[in-house]
Amino acid sequence: MTDDSTDARRPAAGAVRMLALTCALIAWGCSDMPDVVFVPGATYRESLFVSSDRGLQVRAAEGERILLHAERISGPWRPLSSDSV
Repeated sequence: MTDDSTDARRPAAGAVRMLALTCALIAWGCSDMPDVVFVPGATYRESLFVSSDRGLQVRAAEGERILLHAERISGPWRPLSSDSV
């Protein structure tokens, strides 16, 4: 004869251990500031380029699918000591 109550508690104990491990890893990963951070430079710009698989100018009917491609470019970035942020 087996005790079903013991089997029912095992998944909960595993979930608690997994939650504790996840919290510990998050706390460990967020504990230290980097020595250097990057901030936008004086001439900072950000651009977004969008195109489709059919070229730049596309006519499509309502509901027709179009595959889009996007590229974001930003910069320049300058290094700054994290102590001064």
